[in-house]
Amino acid sequence: MKITMITHDRKIDRRIIQEAKTLSDNGFEVSIVAFPWEGLDSYEGIKVLRYNSNLKSNGFDILRKVYSHLKKFLFSHPKLMFFSRNIVNGCFIDVERYFESHLLELAVMEKADIYHAHDLPSLTSAVKAAKINNSLVVYDSHEIYCEQGFGYMEKRKWHKLEMEYIKSADAIITVNDSAADYLSSTYGVSAVVVMNKLDGYSDISKVSSKIIHDILGLEYKTRIILYQGGIVGGRNIEKLVYSMKHLKSNAVLVLLGSGDYRGNLISLVRRLNLNDKVYFIDEVGQDKLLAYTQSADIGVIPYAGDCLNNYYCTPNKLFEFISAELPIIANKLPELERIVEGEGFGITVDFTKPDIVAEKLDEIFARSELLEKYRANMKNNKYKYSWDYEEKKLLGLYNTLLEK
Repeated sequence: MKITMITHDRKIDRRIIQEAKTLSDNGFEVSIVAFPWEGLDSYEGIKVLRYNSNLKSNGFDILRKVYSHLKKFLFSHPKLMFFSRNIVNGCFIDVERYFESHLLELAVMEKADIYHAHDLPSLTSAVKAAKINNSLVVYDSHEIYCEQGFGYMEKRKWHKLEMEYIKSADAIITVNDSAADYLSSTYGVSAVVVMNKLDGYSDISKVSSKIIHDILGLEYKTRIILYQGGIVGGRNIEKLVYSMKHLKSNAVLVLLGSGDYRGNLISLVRRLNLNDKVYFIDEVGQDKLLAYTQSADIGVIPYAGDCLNNYYCTPNKLFEFISAELPIIANKLPELERIVEGEGFGITVDFTKPDIVAEKLDEIFARSELLEKYRANMKNNKYKYSWDYEEKKLLGLYNTLLEK
């Protein structure tokens, strides 16, 4: 049985690789069709196909490149950037044709039995390739795609596309209960929840790691508050930086990752004179990430609930923190509150109030028994929040499809 996964990712998402490996390890032949990228692809037993970006180009690419250069100027003018993106993507880009121009032909050539579309931009290619090859379609909705922070015209275009193609899928997967409820109420479809839990939980041992302290030259007694992941707008990271102005504990904030918003935050740190309280570390590979995560004392998930997608988010870092047994302080959002407080992994707080965030951090640092309690709860529930547990749902879905 041959499965071809389709993604508009350039650097392929961890969720995609985990699903591909699970299926490959269980006897399926798996390939991935992805967007052009200059990086290296090396995944044992999984073939990755991409168009050569130097050869495959069209008018949409040219318009995108022009817009990407303009973004460097527009980034310091967020309202203008939002308006420009809404106009470009909402009016001038035929998103269906744009993504298909890089994905559809390769997908058809793979002649798969099942096409697995990762997120909405890949869905039309999967449906059309399946129609040509008389195949089945799995739609893997990584987020509430149409309810991201888009402008009205861009949002309307994506919603129309999802409405048109989602019922062509033979099975639908999504990342949490809230996303499944959204798909059900909006399109009248049912989805299997397969969360972004972390692979290889049993191989991760809790060791004494001080890699962050060593890199930054900090005393080992200094507490580490860790944000890891994309440093982009809409995640309340600036509020997290402001909270360090109020913090009394012997602790520093470490922002581990990369993104367009990093320069703004570096300027903010300098303006607030917080150079000895806030540090930046460049993005590291997934194979090294957990060593950094384990060297922290608290992991933060400050995401703003500024759109429905963010409001119901369960980001990768949530499961990375659980796997590393790192206590969590997160913004008070429904899915985060359900897991973080419901399972006793930490606390949630309103991240729009930096002084309250600092107060809660000081309270936790003052009570070492709380940190130990959160770690113990994570250790006891680690299997439940691992990919080893979650992949059974994926295999169950595919075994049902085999019967077709």
